[in-house]
Amino acid sequence: MLANVCFFESNDNKTVQKAIMETCHLIWPQDNIYAHVHLILSDQARYMVKAMEEIKRNSLMFPNVNHITCLAHALNLVANEIQKQYHLVNKFLSDSKKFLLKSNKRRQDFISKTGLTLPPTPVLTRWGTWLKTVDFYLLNYTKVKQFILTYKPDSKSEAFDCLKKMMAGSKLKKIYLNFVN
Repeated sequence: MLANVCFFESNDNKTVQKAIMETCHLIWPQDNIYAHVHLILSDQARYMVKAMEEIKRNSLMFPNVNHITCLAHALNLVANEIQKQYHLVNKFLSDSKKFLLKSNKRRQDFISKTGLTLPPTPVLTRWGTWLKTVDFYLLNYTKVKQFILTYKPDSKSEAFDCLKKMMAGSKLKKIYLNFVN
């Protein structure tokens, strides 16, 4: 049940603490029994974490409170760290996306020659799409590699030239073998 929605003019820990107190007041107008608050779930913003630390420190008012940051945010942060570590994979995904998205013929050729669907498109604002795209290429590495190394594009594509160099080289294969093993 949603008890309260707060819109903050400033994002700081004191404002968050005040909002939590006001929400408790809405739920328990006569009693103000803060001991009933067992869990507060928030994102991982610094001001939220600091507000929760201060509320937990005030154990007389909130003796049973626990704070959990959103697991989805945590997983997204892990995925972002993984993405930062693999610059060559980022380049491969970016060039693949450019090569396939710029031409209907290339998309159709990819589908017909590999027997695969089009790869997922990584979108920075959609959580997990980068990992899903990497997984697609990982599972279909041999077919994608064969397509890239044997394909003759109908027009000049700088992205395709880069893809071909990456697939012909050994760095991307080392990363692939690292993931598989």
